Amino acid sequence: MTNGGEEGSLLLPNQAIEERVLFTYVKEFPKHLEIIKPNSNYTIKNIEITSSIEHKHGVENYGFKIKTKNHTIVLITNTAYFPELLNSYIGCNILIINVPYHIQNKPKPKHLDIANVEEFIKVIKPSKVILTHFNCNILNSSPVSIANELSRKYGIEIISAEDDMILEL
Repeated sequence: MTNGGEEGSLLLPNQAIEERVLFTYVKEFPKHLEIIKPNSNYTIKNIEITSSIEHKHGVENYGFKIKTKNHTIVLITNTAYFPELLNSYIGCNILIINVPYHIQNKPKPKHLDIANVEEFIKVIKPSKVILTHFNCNILNSSPVSIANELSRKYGIEIISAEDDMILEL
């Protein structure tokens, strides 16, 4: 946000307010502040935003489908994989997905791994995928190599995000 938030809009889960993740004094900064509800629509300027069903992550968390004039972009934030999640994201051409793990090996996962990413690709059928939010598990497996392998396998552009990366649409 710019100008001390005067030009910005903020969508956030109610839990972020209740648990004071967002400081009280900051609530006054954005021009527009709205509590996210599952499967709900929001409009900021000429951009349509639809929230997903609630993710399974241990805290209230949602992803988004963002419709612009030329693109439908999906942002999948932190979550464990569950099949119902796929339906929230059908109909996008660009998929940005948090994928900390190459292979998930925890008994009660709260994050996605590459096998989950492949499920999203098969069902959603995006034309471009950006992998992001890596931890050491995936960094040690070379996210660039993983993205290149997935690109070859599915015949679409798959990119491993980098710090300060700008994506031209």
